[in-house]
Amino acid sequence: MLRQRLVAAMVLSLISIGWWSVLITRQRVPVVNFSEVTVRRSENSVSFSGVVTRDKGWVQFLIYAPGYKWLEQECAITAMTSLASVQCAIADLDWKVWEDLWAQGKRVFGIDVWITHNEIRYRAQDLVSASEDLCLRDLMFVGSPYFDTVALDPKSAGICASCPLYPVEQDFLRQEAIRESGRSGYDLIHERMPPTGARVEITVRLRQR
Repeated sequence: MLRQRLVAAMVLSLISIGWWSVLITRQRVPVVNFSEVTVRRSENSVSFSGVVTRDKGWVQFLIYAPGYKWLEQECAITAMTSLASVQCAIADLDWKVWEDLWAQGKRVFGIDVWITHNEIRYRAQDLVSASEDLCLRDLMFVGSPYFDTVALDPKSAGICASCPLYPVEQDFLRQEAIRESGRSGYDLIHERMPPTGARVEITVRLRQR
C-alpha cells in the first residue's frame, strides 16, 4: 500500500511540473532546450548558466537550481533556470538514469559535472574539499519525489516556515544529503572557485552506457 501511494505521488509530481508531456511527446532531435537548459544528445549532456554567489566557506551543495528556496543560502552557484527545467532536461536525455537519481534516490556515479568560467573548465569536485568521490546528488540537489509537487509548483512560494511539512521536508532532505562517510556538505576551495558574481556555465554529462 505504501509503495502504491509513493508511485501515485511521483506520477502527480510528473504531471504537475510538466514531465508527462516530455515523456509522451519527446523527439530524438540533436539539440533540445528546456527554458534555458540545453540538451546535446551528441555529447550526452545538459548545460545551463549560473552565477557564483559564494566563493568560500561551507556549503551543502555546490549548485542550486531554484525551487527549494531554503537551500539557496547553502549553495555556491545559483543556476539561471529552474530545478524543474533541469529535471526535464536530464529525464529527456536518459530516463533510466533520471529514474535512479530521482525516484530511487540512488547515488549514481559516472556523471561528470563541469563548471566553465572565462573559457577555463573545472571539474566540479575539484572546487570543493571532500576526501571521497562525489556524485551528482552530492554536488547539486536534484529534487525529491515526496516534496516536488509542492516545492516546484509555480503557484507556491517555494517555502513556508509555518507549514507543518516544512520541518519534515528539511529534516528528511538533510538526512538524505549525508554521504556514506557520515559527512554532509563540504568547504569550498577559495583559490579555485570563480569569484562571487562571476557568470559560469554548468555542464552535466552522462557517460555512454
